Amino acid sequence: MDGDQPRGNAQGRPVQRFMFLPADQATILDTWHPLGMRGSGSHDVIVADLFIPERHTAPLVPLEKPGTAYKGPLYRLTVWVPIALLAPVALGIARAALDDLLTLARTKTPPYNQWC
Repeated sequence: MDGDQPRGNAQGRPVQRFMFLPADQATILDTWHPLGMRGSGSHDVIVADLFIPERHTAPLVPLEKPGTAYKGPLYRLTVWVPIALLAPVALGIARAALDDLLTLARTKTPPYNQWC
């Protein structure tokens, strides 16, 4: 923020950044139940009155001066941000798979009449 206004970029639009913070600093709201996304681990969250140092943030903009090896359009965004955004989905799917496996392992009765 610049005073009571959002900080703007060169075009006057608000600057957007990814913020990384300890999970225990956020409150998870159980409001997100879209069909087919059960394993994604997605949630609405609230974070209030928390200082996040700039080193725990990343800009949500293309790189302005990429190195010579990264001049193509594929490399215009910072590399680790898209990868970091995939991790929660993969972890949510893995957690749901483990939970389902443990439930099945505890409750399933094996059929002894199948052919070997």
